[in-house]
Amino acid sequence: MYVRRAKNGLVTKKCKIGYTCLVSKSCETFLFFQGDSTSACSNLHCAHKVDPHNLRGMDVLAAIYCRERRGRDLEALATKLIAVSEEAAEPWVAMGYYCYLNKKGSRAVYFAHKACMSNQRSVEALLLKGNVLLDLKKLPDAMNHFREAMLIAPYRFELHKGLIDCYIAQVGHYEIGGSQPSFSLHITCSGRDYLGVENLCYII
Repeated sequence: MYVRRAKNGLVTKKCKIGYTCLVSKSCETFLFFQGDSTSACSNLHCAHKVDPHNLRGMDVLAAIYCRERRGRDLEALATKLIAVSEEAAEPWVAMGYYCYLNKKGSRAVYFAHKACMSNQRSVEALLLKGNVLLDLKKLPDAMNHFREAMLIAPYRFELHKGLIDCYIAQVGHYEIGGSQPSFSLHITCSGRDYLGVENLCYII
């Protein structure tokens, strides 16, 4: 067996049985955080195919399937993951994304909550629950989940976007009521940050 470092930040292990296992150097979702969902999806799919019992990174794969509206792949992934373990967060995140994709908000919140209970530091679980609560117009609860996730992973663009979407929805709500909420947005330029984006929005 030998280990070789790939250019894309992944570590490739060639096993004796002839399979190639894709494993991340620091986290298995490096490409996804860089904004390369296509490569991330391909690598995570390969990793799952080689080791179906591996749960690490499968919540991110579920998120990508949901974003790309790949319902059949998402359903198959969720079914396989839940058969591996009901104690980890990743299977419940996958189930939640499947319900979210099929517009079953209440069930999606339920599965996201189970994921949060399984792992209170699961960023994907908090992100999923925040997005579903946002769609259900439960803005304060959604904002709390986005903020909590930002304490764990402040580099995740989706969390900042979700929080801003909450504020925008709140503005629309207050405009209908004839008043406006008091909040401010501060946009800072961070160059080509870890996310690979030029501008990152922070709520203060």
